[in-house]
Amino acid sequence: MLNQHRLLPSLRVSAFVFVMGAALMNTACGRGESVQAIAAPEVPAAPGAPTQYGEEDPMIKARSIGGYETAILISLGGNATEIGMGFVPQFNGRITGIALRMPYVENNLHVTLWDKSTAKPIWVELVAVSEINRRMIAPIFPIEVKKDVEYRVSVTTSQSIYGAVRASGPAVLPLSLDNLSVTGFYSSFVSTSGVVSMPTLPNPSVAYLSASVVFQRTPTAP
Repeated sequence: MLNQHRLLPSLRVSAFVFVMGAALMNTACGRGESVQAIAAPEVPAAPGAPTQYGEEDPMIKARSIGGYETAILISLGGNATEIGMGFVPQFNGRITGIALRMPYVENNLHVTLWDKSTAKPIWVELVAVSEINRRMIAPIFPIEVKKDVEYRVSVTTSQSIYGAVRASGPAVLPLSLDNLSVTGFYSSFVSTSGVVSMPTLPNPSVAYLSASVVFQRTPTAP
């Protein structure tokens, strides 16, 4: 059994204001599941002005398209784990927030955005999760992301996360959405020395619902 992970001492705790979804549905865990479905509509522009695009959280649509129908609670049994989702923007854009849904309250949830090609973090933060079973949006200073470059977003935890499983075997990945695609759901154990690394072990049969991103496509010229 791995030791509890050690958080990096240089990280600061941020007091984020969370925007919580209002839709409620039943889950196989026997609890309500509050979700926030963010679409990506075009914003009407004045004649001659660039086309503006709305923000989108890919998790809800990815779960539907991937056929991850049955909600579950995944216990990590005290093993410190880096666990999350991979995605590829289909257009240049920016990440404006991190979407989280956790089954426990955590004042210092370790959240990381990774560049898959280098396996190095491009954004790391400690986030306060004040409510359970709620999809929360933590606003962040916008991070520019590039078309056709894979990124991963993950949380570090040794307790449990929400997930969803398919009834008929592995999903066909990647899942193509509006302005980005989801490459899959990944995990990795944190080392006994507490070193956190990018999650690399894929699980095509399970969607990890712990972390997602809020993506906004770059405005396009008329």
